[in-house]
Amino acid sequence: MNSTSSFWKISLLAMLLLALLTASCVIDPDPDPDDDVRNHNYRASEEFDFSIDINGQTRLDLDATNGTVEILAGADNNRVQIWGERRVESDSYSDAEYYLSKLAVDVTQYAGEIAVKTIQPDNTRGRNFLVFYHIRIPQNWRVRADQQNGELLIEGISGPVDVTQNNGEATLRWIDNDLNASLDNGNIFISHHSGNADVSLINGNIDAALDLLPAGGACKLNSVNGQILLAIPRSTSAEFSAAVTNGTIAVNNLNLRNAQTTPTRTTGILGTGDGDVELKTINGNIVVNGVN
Repeated sequence: MNSTSSFWKISLLAMLLLALLTASCVIDPDPDPDDDVRNHNYRASEEFDFSIDINGQTRLDLDATNGTVEILAGADNNRVQIWGERRVESDSYSDAEYYLSKLAVDVTQYAGEIAVKTIQPDNTRGRNFLVFYHIRIPQNWRVRADQQNGELLIEGISGPVDVTQNNGEATLRWIDNDLNASLDNGNIFISHHSGNADVSLINGNIDAALDLLPAGGACKLNSVNGQILLAIPRSTSAEFSAAVTNGTIAVNNLNLRNAQTTPTRTTGILGTGDGDVELKTINGNIVVNGVN
């Protein structure tokens, strides 16, 4: 082989290597925090796991942003367990991986509570920042959960529960204490609840089933756009009122004394009228069923 041929072969190989390096840079460029992402075809994720010994705390305080939340009563009354996944979705893997370092789960112990919070950039520029939470706490703890977007499940808690959510679906079941829930857009499902209930919703449906309304207790369900379905024991004792602006009202299998009914309002007394059941919606129907 002559020297000229070898020179050109070496030169050609060098140019091919340079082209490959250049192409790889074009396919997956370095992250630019000022760029808006074009799609969510790439993802980077990492799991997290916290196990916390309880030291006098009786409350969980959660501030979540996007993703899912599951809060259940745990088997260990001396420990709180928090685990799940952090995930960023973007238009390149390098960008998703870079911004995964900007997404964090902060767990702080205070004198009376354990606070959990999602930390992420204020301006996502189109990226998806997601955290999927699984939380186990003692059954008798108080819970405050604020979820911006996604699904929320709270189950088996005997302490008071306060829920705030912007968009998504909230499922609350086997809660044996006062329940306060506020949702902007989505649906709320409540089942096997024993306690006072104060639920408000702007756009979506409320589907609730009460096992027990305490003596002198209140069940208040309010929606702007959406239907209200309520199942309550036939033995419930409360002053009853249901009102709609655009919709219908149906009360089934309940002995409603002193009933007064118009196309948009129904009132009466259940049992001896000790408590209060108040249902309101502007656009939607109300259906109340008595159960044994």
